[in-house]
Amino acid sequence: MFRLTLFQMRQSLARLIAAGIAIALGTGFVAATLLASNAMTRFTYDAVTAGYGDADVVATLQKPESQSLTWQDLDGIAATQGVAAATAAGPYYFSLSSGSNERSQGVVPATADRLAIYKIASGTEPSTATEIAIPANAAESLGVGIGDTVTWQGFGEYNEGTDESGSAGTPLTITAIVAPSGAAFLNDGDVGVMTRDGLAQLTSAPTPPVAIALDPGTTLDEASAALSASSSLPALALQTRDQAAKDTMAEFSDGQDVFTAFILAFAGLALIVAGLVISNTFQVLVAQRTRTLALLRCTGASKSQLRRSVLIEGGILGLASSLVGVVTAGGLVQLALIILRRIWPTVPIPAAISPTIWVVIVPVAVGIAVTVISCLVPARQATHVAPLAALRPIESPTVKRRGGLVRLIFAILLTVTGALLLIAGIAVSRSDVGVGLLAGVAGGALSFVGIVLGAVFWLPPAARLLAMIVGKMGPAARLAAANSIRNPRRIAATSTALLIGVTLVTTMSVGAASARATMKNTLDQAFPFDIAAAFYQETWSSGSSDGEFQSDAADFTTRVSENLERIRKVEGVRSAAPALSTEQVVRIDDSRELNLPAIAVNPGSAASEIIRGIDDAPTPRAGVAIISSEVAGSASSGNLRSGDRLRTGSAPAAPVLTVQVVPGHFQFILTDYADLEEARSLDDGSDTVNTLVVASLTDIDDAGNVLQDVQDVVTGSTWVQSPAAERAMFDKVINTVLAIIIGLLAVAVIIALIGVANTLSLSVLERRRENATLRAIGLSKKQLRGSLAVEGTFLAAVGAILGTLLGLAYGWIGSYIVLGSYSNPDLVVPWRDFGLVALVTLGAGLLASVVPARSALKASPVAALAVD
Repeated sequence: MFRLTLFQMRQSLARLIAAGIAIALGTGFVAATLLASNAMTRFTYDAVTAGYGDADVVATLQKPESQSLTWQDLDGIAATQGVAAATAAGPYYFSLSSGSNERSQGVVPATADRLAIYKIASGTEPSTATEIAIPANAAESLGVGIGDTVTWQGFGEYNEGTDESGSAGTPLTITAIVAPSGAAFLNDGDVGVMTRDGLAQLTSAPTPPVAIALDPGTTLDEASAALSASSSLPALALQTRDQAAKDTMAEFSDGQDVFTAFILAFAGLALIVAGLVISNTFQVLVAQRTRTLALLRCTGASKSQLRRSVLIEGGILGLASSLVGVVTAGGLVQLALIILRRIWPTVPIPAAISPTIWVVIVPVAVGIAVTVISCLVPARQATHVAPLAALRPIESPTVKRRGGLVRLIFAILLTVTGALLLIAGIAVSRSDVGVGLLAGVAGGALSFVGIVLGAVFWLPPAARLLAMIVGKMGPAARLAAANSIRNPRRIAATSTALLIGVTLVTTMSVGAASARATMKNTLDQAFPFDIAAAFYQETWSSGSSDGEFQSDAADFTTRVSENLERIRKVEGVRSAAPALSTEQVVRIDDSRELNLPAIAVNPGSAASEIIRGIDDAPTPRAGVAIISSEVAGSASSGNLRSGDRLRTGSAPAAPVLTVQVVPGHFQFILTDYADLEEARSLDDGSDTVNTLVVASLTDIDDAGNVLQDVQDVVTGSTWVQSPAAERAMFDKVINTVLAIIIGLLAVAVIIALIGVANTLSLSVLERRRENATLRAIGLSKKQLRGSLAVEGTFLAAVGAILGTLLGLAYGWIGSYIVLGSYSNPDLVVPWRDFGLVALVTLGAGLLASVVPARSALKASPVAALAVD
């Protein structure tokens, strides 16, 4: 029987190739999803932890509100057994000057190669406390080069502790030019480098977290135990670099790991859809050979032999096709990584795929298992009836027959159970996105399988409604519409193939569009400014022999105004305005300090043009603190309500503001400029109210260049950052994820095209005599070709319309579950994508009719009418 199986496979090679392609695409879809998921996870984690270098462990203070880190602590960490190196990268900001040129510059400590987040482009790395390496744009701005000197001047938080230990104003010798920082400090611009001793003399304390490289063989637990055993070190919380990245990503979604949930949802969907597509395609193939199987029964083959033959054939086809699919998927994902690295060189996209054993085992196992399982039903149909009866055409299932009734009951049970699980997933997603995702994926799988299983009952009636419209287009169209709905089993098989593909495409299209809109709002909340320049009123004066910090209050306002005009003239800056901010916000009723910044923009400028995410917020009024409903209702804010009172600033007499809760998601308090100005005038010297110039850009993709230009033009004690540069990096990560997904979705269209072509070919074979009769009574070749074209397009339209409706529903439900940790996920209808799906699907149906039409037209009417 094995030889017979191989013989049948050789005889049916053309049909097997078509089925094999669909299986390869299905398993390749799964493999590509797993590979792309690994790559997306890797480069997302690398992007958010670029500032840690190749650290093994990231350490933070367990109690940052009551603990602090010193340079001596950092030395103690580095000297701990099992620790190879430790650094707190910062960056640390100073003002560097040369002659009349001055600029703000971030500096990181020189460290071991594994933790280095900089590269020396030319010169030698600093080795003494009086040496510095600066980036090329800083050298150009200051008009200096290697061997020249620049003068350091501290400001802001770095004033503390330097009056005794530092020699402020001491010239620093430039020993090297630093290469661009890339993803490590997108927010801060290119950084300089100094020795640890040099930074210790100029700053009061290192800035956590601490990046730690471990000795070979040392585990996280061993390092944690060694650090905990030291009584001289503060209590530290250690986690791996990947865990730190995961926590950082979770901060964007209120502690929920939405990124991982999104990847898992997509991988689960890929497995489900691949199984349905393989099953549908192979059932069409085996159905074509039901007549052959019946003939074998007539010649003496037993039921078990036929069943074994079909299963062996399915297993061989599944194994070979699955391996082809996995190899092809690996090549395509690798090609995608190469292209994306060239498009976005600053984003840390992996250079190569990271295949694991599961990337091979899972797709191959799915391909073999689903192919073999899909053979069971057709084989059972051929072997569980009398041989002569099996030679008759298979009738469509009806609820009057036992098999049809069982099918209907199972379809209803699966659909209802799946729908209930989807509802449960929506309900729990707000509190636990992981549990919600599990329920959602299970519910989506069960409900969709139920819908597909019951397609033979509900698809034909739906097709009849469309056939009534198509039938008014002429005789050939009426014939095509009648042929399309004549065999419910055939239309169910054909339209189901397209239904699966279109549902997948529209589901992911809706999900991607909704994720993009939701993440855009999230990024708006996380990065409200594109550029922010903080100005410090206290600077170091080296005019006396001892040196002292002095306040240039008389010239401060003038300096801010002059720098504002300079920033406005920078190319790429759309608008800029003075602003004030403070982290010192206290509830009056319980003296609870809120972990929320208060921000105010000069009333001469439109705040919505400068600050992202406040388009619908009212204009701030004196004595009012505007808070979004999302923030007000969160536990971290103590569930604020309109009418509650807050105090801003550190002074006891600081202004008291009345809370006004408005619809929105912005993660800060919007206040009147005069209120924060009053708080700044009452400041007790602790610098709790910051003076800023904030700007919006015309194109955030150019944020890195604009940041460098702004740093070049500002003067005095100024700290310039560009949240837009970091936002642009996250934008690229999101766009890359969606680009890979869209590329994978193209597979569904190809699979659907194969399914339509296979089923139309079967339809032509079944109607060979019918087509010949039509030709004999006068139907021309052109009319017959047109009839088949309309039939193919009609079947495609049925699948496209119903698949789009299902995809919209699944896309919205899935988006709500995956993005459930957000208070208000944005559910989008991507009309453009829907239009493209419709065009491609109808085109696929038309194209799929070409080969069957040629086959139908080749045979002469007389030959086709002959009895087989």
